Amino acid sequence: MPDANDPLHDLCRAFIEKHRISCPEATAEDRVYEHAPELVYEIAKIVGFYRYPDEEGDE
Repeated sequence: MPDANDPLHDLCRAFIEKHRISCPEATAEDRVYEHAPELVYEIAKIVGFYRYPDEEGDE
């Protein structure tokens, strides 16, 4: 069971509830695609955005 205080879980659960995603096929609905970029942005704000390696090759 996910941690009840996990902001990532809360964000994803809210998205699923808002768009009534009840099965895998429901993820292909236009309304889900239209709001997915906002979800990805909110997830990245929680877990961190991709960091490009610097020009010296460090990762």
